[in-house]
Amino acid sequence: MLATTIFEVQAQMSEISLAVFSCIWLTVCAVQDWRRRQVGNALTLPVLCAALLLRLAGVVQGSILPFLLVTILLLLAWRKGWIGGADLKACLAIALLNMHLLAWAWAGLALWYLSLRLIFRRDYPSRLPGFVGFSAGTFLFLAWRL
Repeated sequence: MLATTIFEVQAQMSEISLAVFSCIWLTVCAVQDWRRRQVGNALTLPVLCAALLLRLAGVVQGSILPFLLVTILLLLAWRKGWIGGADLKACLAIALLNMHLLAWAWAGLALWYLSLRLIFRRDYPSRLPGFVGFSAGTFLFLAWRL
């Protein structure tokens, strides 16, 4: 019974530490996205590779089926031009780490775009920094979990 409790606490801490890392990383990406309207591969590719290695090493647990479904949807959205390449890489990295965190990141993105839509009304900019929303969503996930 004690071992089960310790394992649950360890799993929760691991989830929170991954969320803290993701929040910091997405905030750095959001700053670059805000300034340049693009996020470089130097910020997205290493995290995607690290997330893949963590998944393959068994550090991050979870079913692979939801990840495969999300990957297909993300690739279709990228192919149609609905999301950019950096968004795709970031979402894949987050999905490899934690699917719940990905859902919160997308919820943050939806809230971000909705608030901008309400502020700008008809003068809606065509290219908006989406990483601000991803970062806000991961921050909300952390606030909810803590």
